[in-house]
Amino acid sequence: MLLFLKNHLYYFRIYTVVNEMLTDRGYKISNDRINIITIKGFKLKYPDLNKMNQYLSFCVHNFDYDSNKQQTLKIVFCKNISIATKKNKNKRKKKKSRNKDQEESDIIKNEFDFNDYNLNVTLNRIYHFMVNVENEIQKYIIVTESKKISKTILKAISSMNSKKRYVQLFWEQKLVYNPTKHELSPKYYLMKEKDEINKFLKRNRLKIINLPQQNIKGVISQYYDAKNNNIFKITSVSETAGKRIFYRRVCYL
Repeated sequence: MLLFLKNHLYYFRIYTVVNEMLTDRGYKISNDRINIITIKGFKLKYPDLNKMNQYLSFCVHNFDYDSNKQQTLKIVFCKNISIATKKNKNKRKKKKSRNKDQEESDIIKNEFDFNDYNLNVTLNRIYHFMVNVENEIQKYIIVTESKKISKTILKAISSMNSKKRYVQLFWEQKLVYNPTKHELSPKYYLMKEKDEINKFLKRNRLKIINLPQQNIKGVISQYYDAKNNNIFKITSVSETAGKRIFYRRVCYL
């Protein structure tokens, strides 16, 4: 396993990869973030290494045409991730004595604090926040320093996503390098809209089941946030074989 020295260069690489990943997913990144293209500029804007979780956490907005709602994606860098804090567990015992409306408003206000650079994310609080916000779609990318994620947390995230809530989890060191920028990596284009997929299948007289498979849990699928039955158009160029185009459907393997 590679060991990374957590200096400004380390965090600058993560900062760059996150910006590239969100751009490839179709989000518009603010000019303030895009304009930082050198390690020197990154050091000037984000000098304190102890506050990197605070610096790197931010929000991006987009419009989801399928649901006709505003979509907010929040990228949260944290030290640890848990189901609920000890304070929240103690509050459950006193639930009968609290006003339910007051409790929900507290959850919305205290989803998490971007200014807390020792941030520990609790899925329970995020879930309740997502449920109570109706005017827009709430999505989260949680980037954690801890590599060891319990099965309970993974099951909780899977359960949240099955209820049309969206939480994606990344280990911090997986974002140091961009898997699509390697010189030997082919170019990927993700078809995710139903109309585009149906037109492609009809034009080529194909059934989606007949396409080769791409693992939904793979590095590329996670990078592009590919969903089940999305289709990747993959363009590969080599000196011997020339240009080749092939297609793969995203599925669980």
